Amino acid sequence: MRRTPAIKDRLLRSVAPALAYFALCKAVRRNPRVRSDRQWLVVLHAHQDEDIAIVERAARFYLRGNGRSRTNEFAREDDVISVDSKPSFRLEDGTLKVPRENIHYRKLFLVCGPDERPSPELVLAADAFIRLEPTNESHIRTVLRLSRRSVPSARQLAVVLSNDLATIDLAFRGDRTLVEAVSRLEAMPSKEPQTYPGRNLDQIHGMGEAGVWGRQLAEEIEAWKQGELPWSAIDSAILLSGPPGTGKTSFATGLANSCAATLVIGSYGRWQAEGHLGDCLAAMRDSFSTAIKNAPAVLFIDEIDAFGSRKTSSSDNAEYNNKVIAALLEHLDGVEGREGVVVLAACNHPEMLDPALLRAGRLDLHVRIPLPDITARAAILKDLFENRLEIELLRKVAARTHGWTGADLTALARQAKRRARQERREASIADLEASLPRLVELPQDDLYRTAVHEAGHALVSIGLKWAEVMSISVISHRELKAGSQTAGETTYKPGLPTILTRSEGLKRLAVLLGGAAAEELVFGERSELYSAGEGSDLESAIAVAKSIETLSLGKGSAFALPAPSGGDASLDAQGRMERLLGEAYALALQTLRDDAMALKAMSVHLTSKKYLGQKEILDVTRQN
Repeated sequence: MRRTPAIKDRLLRSVAPALAYFALCKAVRRNPRVRSDRQWLVVLHAHQDEDIAIVERAARFYLRGNGRSRTNEFAREDDVISVDSKPSFRLEDGTLKVPRENIHYRKLFLVCGPDERPSPELVLAADAFIRLEPTNESHIRTVLRLSRRSVPSARQLAVVLSNDLATIDLAFRGDRTLVEAVSRLEAMPSKEPQTYPGRNLDQIHGMGEAGVWGRQLAEEIEAWKQGELPWSAIDSAILLSGPPGTGKTSFATGLANSCAATLVIGSYGRWQAEGHLGDCLAAMRDSFSTAIKNAPAVLFIDEIDAFGSRKTSSSDNAEYNNKVIAALLEHLDGVEGREGVVVLAACNHPEMLDPALLRAGRLDLHVRIPLPDITARAAILKDLFENRLEIELLRKVAARTHGWTGADLTALARQAKRRARQERREASIADLEASLPRLVELPQDDLYRTAVHEAGHALVSIGLKWAEVMSISVISHRELKAGSQTAGETTYKPGLPTILTRSEGLKRLAVLLGGAAAEELVFGERSELYSAGEGSDLESAIAVAKSIETLSLGKGSAFALPAPSGGDASLDAQGRMERLLGEAYALALQTLRDDAMALKAMSVHLTSKKYLGQKEILDVTRQN
């Protein structure tokens, strides 16, 4: 950029406009037309409404310092126009316009807030829409260095970053030093905890063990606030995983609201969008600094699996990824201290993470959000219809949506409401049912087999005291399409994450194979109910068996060592897994043989009623 010394000196006298100026220069670098000498009209969105006046001053400095103003000394007032000062620039519907007499200026910045909407005419006329990004550490360091102020510490940076440009402008008024400005900022009254639109965890359904953990965390953070619990006793770095659409972002919002904590959102994509490696690392530091300054805080790192692993990085980007992951590890270790900050890292594919991220003291606790069960799906639908529809009717709809995510149910509700709007009435259960896929009724024999299968899961869990069974259900209809489809469902009371041992794993395997064992006892053979489709009982059991084998669980002097693919070592591992599955299957068979009367009674009840709640399940087991 071509700046005369006088303009540079005047710019650096004011810290906040200089910060906005650097943010503007960074944004302009990505837009060749604005950097050229051609005529242009740019709509410039400030990061916050409070920053508009500061951004307007920065835009004037930009035009003056680069020889692009309409005069050699100062830009004419109309070269930079703030919407707040021009009511005529706003249409009746609230969108922005530019009067025709202004469109023909050679260079024009139209400065507005972050949420302003352009009219169709402005969209046609504007050459660029630029959104200024928030102030980052590198810009603060640069401005303070060029203005001959002292080098900021990590704490001082965090204090400055936590304020808007207008507040920073007041703190650095005149020739105040960094120490003076930071002291004034720290003396300001504390802001109320930042909340985001949404509910707390008690109002969000289908979170499973993640919800249980989150509610306990809220209690622990409250105890920490009261001085009753040291921060070192709290799990402050957690990996959250689950299928797409299960509500990981909603969970982060609910967790922050439940903890009365600030929510700071980051991700690989957000940080990388800042520009080159240095900008990416600075953006990452900014997120952690903001969270530390506003503790208690939840720092939500979305899609952390996008970071990948240093073991699998291609040669083209290995150096870049290595440095980014190394920086993230440093922040997770909390070298500079992050008391009061919970790091919540979410992903769809935890197996893709760099192993170093999962070591002790980092993301060593892993909680999962499952696909919502039938009770959660009915509750989600109830919320989507503002509690207007009866829960029992919604449960029947939910029974036909096994395997659906919260996002899927939202789409279903939207389609049902659209049907009702077309007829100018409120949506009803009939609209929901009409929006579901077409179904055909199952034969009675298939329905009874499914009931036996689900009763087997429930009774093995009860018999082995693995988990409290909340409900079992069967689906009397199936979609009119080819391919395997879920026919029933058994749900369990979610608990806190537990350490996996061989004996605990064996119980999990027996419960997963309990449906197949029940079918063999009653019908003499197993069906596809336990093995067909993604996420089947067999697929889940193999995954648990693989974990037991990989982690070398159990006792004695035999240990499973990492084996190359193929060869005798892999065959040995496969053989051990098969024997483990066989042991679990035998345990399931014996448990059901000991409870054969209850298996028969529960299967008959379930075939007739299609759904049994916790009380009905307990009644059957007590009577038989």
